[in-house]
Amino acid sequence: MEKLKVVLLDDEILTRKLIRMKVDWKRLNLEVVAEFSNGRKALEQIESIKPDIVITDICLAGMDGIEFSEACMRLLPNIKIMILTSHDEFEYAKKSINIGVSDYILKPINEEEITRSLCTMIQKKYKEYLVKKEYQALRDCIEEHLPTFREKYLNQVLIHSDEVAVFCNKMSNFHVRLNPLSTQIQIAILKLESIKRKIDEQDSDRSEVNLYIKAKKLTEDFFSGDRYMMFCRDGLGRIVVICNNPEVPLLECLELLRRILMTHLGCDVAIGASLKKQDYSQISCAYKEAVDALDDKVLELSNKVIYYNKFIKSKAVISTTDNLVQEILTFMSKNIADSKLSMNKVAEHAFISTGYLGRIIKKYTGKTYGEYLSELRFNKAKELLENTDLRGYEIGERIGISDAHYLSIWFRKMSGYSLSEYRKRLNDNKDKKSILG
Repeated sequence: MEKLKVVLLDDEILTRKLIRMKVDWKRLNLEVVAEFSNGRKALEQIESIKPDIVITDICLAGMDGIEFSEACMRLLPNIKIMILTSHDEFEYAKKSINIGVSDYILKPINEEEITRSLCTMIQKKYKEYLVKKEYQALRDCIEEHLPTFREKYLNQVLIHSDEVAVFCNKMSNFHVRLNPLSTQIQIAILKLESIKRKIDEQDSDRSEVNLYIKAKKLTEDFFSGDRYMMFCRDGLGRIVVICNNPEVPLLECLELLRRILMTHLGCDVAIGASLKKQDYSQISCAYKEAVDALDDKVLELSNKVIYYNKFIKSKAVISTTDNLVQEILTFMSKNIADSKLSMNKVAEHAFISTGYLGRIIKKYTGKTYGEYLSELRFNKAKELLENTDLRGYEIGERIGISDAHYLSIWFRKMSGYSLSEYRKRLNDNKDKKSILG
């Protein structure tokens, strides 16, 4: 243990010198680091000096030794204080024991007595040091194994969810920050496939365990810029991603992550993802959905990223790609007035990734998502121009284009006419048919 620091406090310089001479500081492993003659001045500096022991007279300028001791122990609770007192101050000095002063010594100062008192303080400080050292060692051990404890707990709640308050408290103990604005949870499970074949083709240290360790590290690195993400490996060794951040487009991220893992690890990757759940008490339900999605190969519609579809599961109906496309196109048609009908929104409705959404729309319509959406809106605009007397801005609201200037430019680009010109042509054609009829 390092030398203990001592501060001497007495308004008589001769008394301070006498104390210095009476004690064998080197033998006791002590060092006098400061002397003061005024209690208030000593108190101003005591927190920065941080002494282990203070030897103070009971009578001081500025404030007496007991006042000083009380204030000092509020600043440094573990400090040891010895009060020096004369016979006529003895009863007053005894009160210092009640405030936590370690000892008091009667003047004149006796070498054996002050040394014995200091030895007692040193023993107490040494015991405190050992306790602190053991406590720190225990904390270091806990910190070292904290990831293991955290993973074990997460595996427990994947099977049996805890109450929300219990889960939050546990995560705080494990130094995991949860989203303060949302308790929403979504879970994905990553499984490495065709591993044996890949390992046989390469060196032996690419074991399945090593591949999963690398995959987990890559996954954590991939989401490192996103807050409120948790990771663990379940009982079967698969990687579990728990997303507590509604702002993270998890489905799109998983699609990209799958390709990265395949490139870096040289093996196939299957990912099962749950629906979004509203709070932490539904973690086990989300995990079960992700497991079901991963195990249900019939639903493998999104190139190895499989999303749990509540309707399909509850009705025990297997959706074909044709049915899926029809559901998507119907949803887009019904929501044509939504100016924010993005690929993300449509993909989330269909429980597929935006990448897969784009591919199947292109395959079945021959158009990109943007082109098909624009065509839907154009056809709806023509229908409204022909069958209603709605004004231009009202038509724009019905087809999800609320900006009148953009609507005008867009419609001319699509048809070659302005809205009014197009309506006039329709009316002229009706008049001609009426005359001919």
